[in-house]
Amino acid sequence: MAMNKPEKAMVEQLRTEAAFRWPTEAEPVPKPVPAYPDKMEGWDFNMYTSQVEREWSEGSRHGRFWDGKRMGGAQGGKRLYRTERDALVALRWALCRKMANDLRAVDRRIEVQGAPA
Repeated sequence: MAMNKPEKAMVEQLRTEAAFRWPTEAEPVPKPVPAYPDKMEGWDFNMYTSQVEREWSEGSRHGRFWDGKRMGGAQGGKRLYRTERDALVALRWALCRKMANDLRAVDRRIEVQGAPA
């Protein structure tokens, strides 16, 4: 059965409220940094932009892809996730931890203020 606009909005609101939970699956473990001269490709996330990108890593440097080609190269090898989905699940874990820390900081401030009068 098709939903009308108010019903769709209500379902989306419920889904948004349901998202306020800890992840229900285990946090993925990234692959180890490759030893020189090995190379690997995988996925990683940026917690601050919530972006997940395909990346590459060697024992001494790592970088991203642009238009299907390896680009850049920052120092140091990097651990990467096997799949885009693994990186997304790891991103969710990282965001949950950050939000829990932020909420705890607010709770501490509330505790300092004492109980309501």
